[in-house]
Amino acid sequence: MDKPEKDISQDNVKRDPNHQFESNKKYYIISIYAVITIAVSAIIIKLVFSFEATSVMVGKYFGALTPVVAGFFIAYLLNPMVNFFDRTVFTKLFNKKKPHPRLSRSIAMLFSYIIVIGAIAVILIYLLPQLSNSITDLINKLQVWYSKAYDIAEDLHAKFPSIDFNYILDKVQETFNSFLSTDRITAIATSVIPTLFSTVGAVLKTLYYLLFSIMVSVYVLADKNRLVKNLKRFVRALFKPDTSESLIRVGAMSHRIFSNFIAGKSLDSLIIGILCFIILSIFRMPFALLISIIVGITNMIPYVGPWIGAIPGFFIICITDPFQSLIYALLILGLQQFDGIYLGPKILGSSTGLRPVWIIFAISIGGAIGNSVIGSALGMFLGVPTIAVIANLLDKWIDRRILFKYPKEQAENIIDR
Repeated sequence: MDKPEKDISQDNVKRDPNHQFESNKKYYIISIYAVITIAVSAIIIKLVFSFEATSVMVGKYFGALTPVVAGFFIAYLLNPMVNFFDRTVFTKLFNKKKPHPRLSRSIAMLFSYIIVIGAIAVILIYLLPQLSNSITDLINKLQVWYSKAYDIAEDLHAKFPSIDFNYILDKVQETFNSFLSTDRITAIATSVIPTLFSTVGAVLKTLYYLLFSIMVSVYVLADKNRLVKNLKRFVRALFKPDTSESLIRVGAMSHRIFSNFIAGKSLDSLIIGILCFIILSIFRMPFALLISIIVGITNMIPYVGPWIGAIPGFFIICITDPFQSLIYALLILGLQQFDGIYLGPKILGSSTGLRPVWIIFAISIGGAIGNSVIGSALGMFLGVPTIAVIANLLDKWIDRRILFKYPKEQAENIIDR
């Protein structure tokens, strides 16, 4: 009688208790997490201890992404105009019988770009020559003012010989002549060609960045709905349902605050700039166009912007006629009151919901972040909606905590206060 064959299958093999080399998925995952944690920690330590090289590398990569970021920013600024023409004009025009959503949006985009580029062309063709003439006249006025100031100093020296004005006159004359010295003119002449080449290179680079940014903005506007949809899908796939929906609501709220503030403040500043030019022209103020552009641009910064824009205009007019500078100060004060009391609230409404003290705080923080004049101005402008978003989130978090800690009726009374 044959003996039964032994079952040597894997399941019936007796394992040696000392043999530990068995696969375990749990240990594999723990090992992978440990390796990733060590690698990330090593990278962070390397970046911290090589901060200078890291900042150069990060700046290089961010510099390369500048046209892309600018393209997204251009698309964000043009999006309200594109939506307006798409929904109110071309959708009704092309969707009477058969819907053509992509056609209507494409034409709305083309129409918006034509308007913006046309406005820029008008500024370059019409306003820039007048602006250049105003700056040239201002330089000539400065020379005349310098001569008058020098004559006044000489008269004072003749009337009050006990006071030594010669030292002041010599220093002023020395400073003025140093700008017209032969050595300086020679140095300027020898550096004209390198400066010209560097300027041409900078202009070409800026033109390339501008064209690339416009191209990026076209693609962003064309695929805006798809980009937003994919971003929401990504957030919902990455986070839990409650967290993802909260993040989407925060994004929608941030977009509403930023878009309303940028669009409203741009329109408000444009109106103030035009009104300033009309008023200064009626009163025959010198350099009306130059001053109005300064007032309109600086008006983009809430609260402190109008005062920043009024100061250069005051000194510019004071060089020509001190009495007119006083009239200018009264006119600008009245214009600012009109903007702050009536025009601004009508256009902006409660786009930010911030109290004045928080707006000043936002402007201070935003101005401190910028590394240049333009960066500081942009920081002051964007600091207001940024702080508005943070304040809105903080306010909602406080309300939730109060509702969690107190009974409903007591919590509602606390929130109402």
